[in-house]
Amino acid sequence: MVREAVKKEILSYPTGCFPETRTAIESQGSKHAETILRNTYTWPQWFKTHYQQEVNLGVQNGLDKAFNDRVDQKATEETNRRTNIAWPLFVQQHITPKFQGSLRNQLLKLTETHRVWCDKCGKEYEYTPTPDEIAVLLRESRILLRCLNPACRDFIFPHIFPVSLGGIIYNLTTKNIS
Repeated sequence: MVREAVKKEILSYPTGCFPETRTAIESQGSKHAETILRNTYTWPQWFKTHYQQEVNLGVQNGLDKAFNDRVDQKATEETNRRTNIAWPLFVQQHITPKFQGSLRNQLLKLTETHRVWCDKCGKEYEYTPTPDEIAVLLRESRILLRCLNPACRDFIFPHIFPVSLGGIIYNLTTKNIS
């Protein structure tokens, strides 16, 4: 009868047993689990596989983080180098000489012939802005040019592409750079 009562008590674990029974079962289970986990040779194969996967994942995450941190650091260093050294040097060598003259001469340079490209088909055009177009570019962000390539169309009309003052200045300042 005692065996049957103990069996019934154990089978009703964890909710239907007495608190003392629960404490005893959990204490013995914890000791048994600790003994198994302390010795790796007693681990079941599924647990060894799971443990190895967790270790590999942790190592890979650590390597990925270290790699990403190094990439971010080098990218920041290169950005700072370009911002603080390369860009001022480029401006000093190529842009400043082009715009050191009078405002009149600078505006006349804007009316020189420039190369522009259609943003859809890539066809290159030589474009000479008129004084009125330069005035529009100084007020607005861009003017629109019609692509002369017969195959370059937007639905049924010829494609129209933008030309900006920034593009003209870029073209002007990089024209003679090798």
